[in-house]
Amino acid sequence: MTGRWLPVLLVVLAPASLAAGAFEWLRDSATGSFTEADWGLVRGTVEEAFANVEDGERRDWSNPDTGSRGAVKPLLSFRHEGLQCRRLAFLNVSERGGRGVVAYTLCRGDDGALRYLPRSEHP
Repeated sequence: MTGRWLPVLLVVLAPASLAAGAFEWLRDSATGSFTEADWGLVRGTVEEAFANVEDGERRDWSNPDTGSRGAVKPLLSFRHEGLQCRRLAFLNVSERGGRGVVAYTLCRGDDGALRYLPRSEHP
């Protein structure tokens, strides 16, 4: 999939202030105008989808204050090197009308944090 979207995985791992700096290159993407409140909704939705949503179902998020919205949909669940992993599809729409769709694989580390699993490491 191509897309102008965010690697949510890093946002999930980073505090909001770090995430803002780490994603400077996304300023012109669908997520470029996301506020810290938007990022908080994204992180919460990713956590909820990873932990509690069946493959094929989705969780939506929206921020009526900014008009930004999106969804997270688990596609596949599996174990990798003893860790629980899930392939997640992401949709994000900014108040400016930017739209992005992409899929990433995240694994829950021993410390409880979600981490990105590069395609080169997929089983």
